[in-house]
Amino acid sequence: MSSTSAPNLAGVTAAGVRFTTAFLVDADLTNADFYFARLGGADLAGANLRGADLRFAQLSNASFAGADLTGARLTGADIEGANFTDVRGLTREQLDAFGTSGVPSFYPPHRTRTYR
Repeated sequence: MSSTSAPNLAGVTAAGVRFTTAFLVDADLTNADFYFARLGGADLAGANLRGADLRFAQLSNASFAGADLTGARLTGADIEGANFTDVRGLTREQLDAFGTSGVPSFYPPHRTRTYR
């Protein structure tokens, strides 16, 4: 694999593993198991996280900009400071499942929106 290839970790079991500040831009993380994993500060921009298990994961300050979160499980995840700008597939049910810790960023500072 060349250094410019996006990682293919589809279906990986990485429950509880530390991926702090990992560079996973455009990675295929379909159905990956990140239950209780530590992904704080990780760059997951453009990643395919369809069906990924991110329950109770530490996602603070991670970037999910442009990522696909269709069907991802996010119950109890810590999203303080995480960037969800232009994310795809995120539903109201998924938003409601986030932990109470932190406030994510969904849009650049110049475009603000209020969700109720």
